Amino acid sequence: MKIRRGAQDERAASAGVGRERNEQRTLSKKVRRSDQQPAGLLYACLVGLWFLTACTTLPKYKDVQLPAYALSYFSECTSREGAVTFALAQNAQTSGNLDMEWTSNPRAEWTLASYSPIGQTLFQVEFSKNPLRLNKTGRQSAMIEDLDVDGDGYIRFKGQLLGMKAEEIGCLLDMKLPRTWLKQVVDLSTEDQGLRLDLIDRERRTSLRLAKHGSSSPILWTVEMHWSIYLGLKDEALKLELEKPGRLRFSSATRPEMSSIMTLREDEF
Repeated sequence: MKIRRGAQDERAASAGVGRERNEQRTLSKKVRRSDQQPAGLLYACLVGLWFLTACTTLPKYKDVQLPAYALSYFSECTSREGAVTFALAQNAQTSGNLDMEWTSNPRAEWTLASYSPIGQTLFQVEFSKNPLRLNKTGRQSAMIEDLDVDGDGYIRFKGQLLGMKAEEIGCLLDMKLPRTWLKQVVDLSTEDQGLRLDLIDRERRTSLRLAKHGSSSPILWTVEMHWSIYLGLKDEALKLELEKPGRLRFSSATRPEMSSIMTLREDEF
């Protein structure tokens, strides 16, 4: 009986050791799973973000036919030249004026420059498509050194999207809308004062309001652009209003205290 109990005690002890080892293995697996959870969650978030960006429904563009008055607001942004005065205002107070001259070629490339009263070049910006870049020169070119153009043609400042494509600048300097926008229309509707067009170009969403001739509206056309920065964590907006021929106002819903007005200097030409 004593021998039998001894054998049983040995088997019980062996079984206890086995259970302890199994418990240690299970605990070790749980610890490994716990360590892997943050990485797994991060991976899942990245995969989800990829699906949101890669599987987004593509916009359905419309082939629109605009009346003559609406088409007159658009231009090819090519082979033009002019001079403008750019006035920057903060809290409705003008903080300074800048006179600039510009010219564009048949490829919608352009050159914009500002000169001192004695003819020295304060700065000059040249936009080229091949290669796609902004060349900056002049005595004060350092203040615009952080301006650049990305692979999609959008202008960036210190890497952040500004909402405008470089090839569109030539049109705005001429107080016109880029004709290429008519290929980005996803919706067209009629309003009391004229037409509304909704556009989509990659991450940028644009709304146009075009006043018909004879309208009581003091604004000939309005552009409202919206886009996101910081991986979609912040929204930016830019508003342009052609108040009358030769006067274009820039403002931002995200920075209402800042605005600027660009006017044509027809006396120069």
